[in-house]
Amino acid sequence: MRFSLLIILSIFLSSSNINGQDKDKKLSFSIEAGHLSGIGKIHHTEDIYYENFTKASRLRFILDYKLNGYFSTGLGFGLEGYQSNLPVGASYYNTAPLFLEFSGKLKDSGNTPVASFRLGNSMKLAEIFESGLHLGVDLGYLIKLKKISLRPSVGYNLQQIRNTSISIYDENSNNVTSYESNILLKSLSFNLRLTL
Repeated sequence: MRFSLLIILSIFLSSSNINGQDKDKKLSFSIEAGHLSGIGKIHHTEDIYYENFTKASRLRFILDYKLNGYFSTGLGFGLEGYQSNLPVGASYYNTAPLFLEFSGKLKDSGNTPVASFRLGNSMKLAEIFESGLHLGVDLGYLIKLKKISLRPSVGYNLQQIRNTSISIYDENSNNVTSYESNILLKSLSFNLRLTL
């Protein structure tokens, strides 16, 4: 928890130094909003799985450091709310991922395609599950405006939910059986990033 708070604090404190830098600034601050749509299956046990119809909304804050004209790395923090209509498990999973992001662009200036890779861990926001791995890959297009840039992107997102409880009703025996399982929420993401 201390590590999580340290990352959050460093992101927001460092962002205060961004505004006064020249046009070749090394630090930039981004805000990204997105929608996630579940893909594949959610496996609770080897025999218990369902189609992934989860939907999610996300909001992220990223502090980027420009390594050179083509590559950057950054620290990020986000909020993601997964909603599920599955007949088992929780109907929602709220997570707060902390992650490292690595980005590369095709050209060092102007409008250009961009690819990003994220790896991190999510803090748990509820008692119904434990934190887990957060992984993502995005492909987007950077649009430079006068003082800001926009980046629409499409990506693949994987969020691990550990030790979540599910209850299965057996119609034959009229009993409810509870399980604890680790699940992977896989989704396509549609994002829009604003960089200051």
